[in-house]
Amino acid sequence: MIELKISYRYQKVIVLLDEEDAELCEIAWRITKNREHLYARKKINGKTVYLHTLVLERKLGRSLESDERAEHKNRRSTDNTRENLRPATRSQNAANTLGRKTSSLGFHGVTRNRQGYAAAIQYRGIGEWLGTYRTPEEAHEVFKRRHAEVHGEFSPYWKEKTTDN
Repeated sequence: MIELKISYRYQKVIVLLDEEDAELCEIAWRITKNREHLYARKKINGKTVYLHTLVLERKLGRSLESDERAEHKNRRSTDNTRENLRPATRSQNAANTLGRKTSSLGFHGVTRNRQGYAAAIQYRGIGEWLGTYRTPEEAHEVFKRRHAEVHGEFSPYWKEKTTDN
């Protein structure tokens, strides 16, 4: 494994690559921030190219389709090893999140209501009510199970579900 160090705001960001992608270290990559994630990118022939997309395309031996994105399985945007990258639709990529850090309760898929803590999920544009529970932890457990059911391997809770059964 290679640790590529790229400067970003007076510090070094470590980007992981496999040995078979070593020649990509010769390119002068820049770091860009998208929400809380950092990505290595470079302008090539006037087009922005992201390192993770380039690595995935090399892994697949083809360009990504227009509806595909390069997705990080472990949600670490600086881990650009081939094992960690897979093609995903925009919806699948969005499913692989643990929720916004700004969540007031700190639990993905849980809100407070008059009866307690409500769990709900949105999938393919349709909201699904999962019930109201006494604690946010209970509501979150229900949400995690349902999230794994509807999103499968793209759910960050998928491993939890498959190891529990």
